[in-house]
Amino acid sequence: MKRGKRKACQLFLLAVCMLLLGAAMPVKAEEWTPPPTSGTCGADITWKYEPVMVEDRERNALVLTGSGAMTDEYLKKVTYEEGGTWHYNAEPPWMGQLLYGIKLDSRITTIGDGAFGHTHLCNPDHEGDFGEEDGTLVVPENVTSIGKLAFANARLGAVYIGPKVTKVGEQAF
Repeated sequence: MKRGKRKACQLFLLAVCMLLLGAAMPVKAEEWTPPPTSGTCGADITWKYEPVMVEDRERNALVLTGSGAMTDEYLKKVTYEEGGTWHYNAEPPWMGQLLYGIKLDSRITTIGDGAFGHTHLCNPDHEGDFGEEDGTLVVPENVTSIGKLAFANARLGAVYIGPKVTKVGEQAF
């Protein structure tokens, strides 16, 4: 009986030592990469952050330069509901950023699906504690189409749409 207790005690101590040694072993952490600050968002459209001063602090404005249609790649299917309904989510690279201005090149003709989903456009004239006051977006005059969910879950104070827009996608706003 003593031998059985002794063996169980040894196994228990061995397990404890293995746990302690395992906890002390270095684990390779994944490298953190900062989010992108520029990229492409269409065949002939690029985007970047441009610094703007707001109440003596440097903030970001989003600038899209180029011509033609924005990409539709920012719209992702995320869940399926019984009965055949898909729920989509917009994931543009500037998602979740507090933006103090969005400048769209006048040569852009299409705002893509999900392009500004989950975007928070702050009013650069009044920052508040967390950019509480929503800003205004002016859609360029040459835009003819706004994709589905283009502004879904976006915080915008106002959107001015030019006279050439003839198509607005499902749940664009």
